[in-house]
Amino acid sequence: PVLVKTRDGRPIKIEPLTSKHISADSPNRYLFGGTSARAQASVLSLYDNSRPQQPSITGKKATWEIADTEIRNRLIEAKTKGGSMVILTPTLLSPSTKQLIADFIMAYPAAKHVVYDPISYSGIAIANERNFGKHVVPGYHFENAGVIVSINADFLGTWISPVEYTRQYVQNRKVSATQTKMSRHYHLESRLSLTGSNADKRAVIKPSEEATAVVALYNKIAGLTGAAALTGAQLTGKAEKVIAQAAEDLVASKGKGLVVAGSNDPNVQVVVNAINNMLGSYGTTISLGRNSNTHQSSNKDMQLLMDDMNKGAINTLIVYGANPAYDHADAKGFSEAIKKVETTISLNDRSDETSALCRYHCPDHHYLESWNDASPKAGLFTMCQPVIWPLFQTRQAQDSLLRWMGNTDDYYTYIKNYWVKNVYPSQSTYSDSQS
Repeated sequence: PVLVKTRDGRPIKIEPLTSKHISADSPNRYLFGGTSARAQASVLSLYDNSRPQQPSITGKKATWEIADTEIRNRLIEAKTKGGSMVILTPTLLSPSTKQLIADFIMAYPAAKHVVYDPISYSGIAIANERNFGKHVVPGYHFENAGVIVSINADFLGTWISPVEYTRQYVQNRKVSATQTKMSRHYHLESRLSLTGSNADKRAVIKPSEEATAVVALYNKIAGLTGAAALTGAQLTGKAEKVIAQAAEDLVASKGKGLVVAGSNDPNVQVVVNAINNMLGSYGTTISLGRNSNTHQSSNKDMQLLMDDMNKGAINTLIVYGANPAYDHADAKGFSEAIKKVETTISLNDRSDETSALCRYHCPDHHYLESWNDASPKAGLFTMCQPVIWPLFQTRQAQDSLLRWMGNTDDYYTYIKNYWVKNVYPSQSTYSDSQS
């Protein structure tokens, strides 16, 4: 145990986290995970001298007082005239930040929140909404799978949550005196990936054959279980043989199979859902209750935003943590569209391509200089605290939004109040909110 002091000076004894705190169905079990090389290297960006050190207006350095006054006046004017506002962010894991944005929209009713990710998994969420009425990316449990079939989903390298999935995957890939069976892994892909290189059986398919492979797998399983088949093209060669063998193993391991596909086409993902449903995977290797919150973007909403900007229908655009002028599929189109917005504000912590197109750049703290929270999975909440005093004259993006909506609280106070009101009542482990 260690003795620490809170911000108000009150001492608290912190017990070390041990296995006694962890149960199979406890959200705390996700604490035993890992980090990627990208996450480990991100500490270096804290000491990047090229990141903006103070706010700027049209590329020229400004004070926070001047920037706040101008932006607040513009927002109030837009509100009076009924001008449309948009806050553009990537997927936000922070529940308190989402609530803050909702409060901002309450203060400026013409505002709306658009979520954009450079790589979208909205096809999975749309398929789950069609099948189960839940617009979510489910939680996948590779540790519970005896047979895994992946069609262009590089779940060990790039797909959704590879660090999490790698830790799960290896649990059934190590043979020991107590564990004498390994999971069986089939992989079909258009290029050599980290996941494909670890597969027991691998076959190459064309990108245009991804949907064909999913339908072929469905039909093989349907034929073995007596379900109706779907119409569609047939695979040939090695891919067809791998699909046939995979189908037999999946049916033989009913309840312990898992099929995933990298396609962002909702129609393909609907078929994948049907396969997993035939195999009895829901509740064992797939969880809709413990869904992932890591990808919540909407391609449709982003396209509508670009259309509205081109029409001159957006008065104010606030960009926080997104850089579509660089990483959007139509980056040039976005760069042209943003020029038609009257008031553009970037809260990004970098002088990136999108920030360069904005009138105001109000740089965010680095995440290691910031308070924050996160809910990467449904029911799991974590707190983040700064590890260093801010190096430059930056300001946390949430504090900027609070200022511009006329709220005198700082984000530390806001996040603390949010947890007391929303997170503390949802648990029964601790008897008071401070603990």
